[in-house]
Amino acid sequence: MEKFRLKTYVQVEVNDNGDTIKVYVADMDYKRRFNSVLQEFNEISETLYSDEILKLSDEERTQYMIDKMKNVVRKIDDIFGKDCCRKVFGDIIPSPDYVADFFKEIAKVIQKYDLERKKELAMRYSESRKGAESDV
Repeated sequence: MEKFRLKTYVQVEVNDNGDTIKVYVADMDYKRRFNSVLQEFNEISETLYSDEILKLSDEERTQYMIDKMKNVVRKIDDIFGKDCCRKVFGDIIPSPDYVADFFKEIAKVIQKYDLERKKELAMRYSESRKGAESDV
């Protein structure tokens, strides 16, 4: 019996305790959901400095941010695993700055994997490689 394994995710260590999350780089729906929550986060970030939000009291503005960040955190956990945000941020509701840092670091992981994968595929299927003329 032949066996093979395809690597569909990258495991990333996210804290000093050694906790990890999985980034499913081969899953197109995963990338769609990631881009969707990133877009939502960017829209929230833009509204934080809108006239409408700046007119709120400090308490109302803080509650608005808490509600929005709870929703983003829930979506991040849906994408990266149940306890992703607890592993990354600890037991807090992260500020938008920390969530932005998370997205930046995860984007680096995805870009690095994509680049490595493209290089690997180029080498594997290059016409100049040894055995490129074979039928197998």
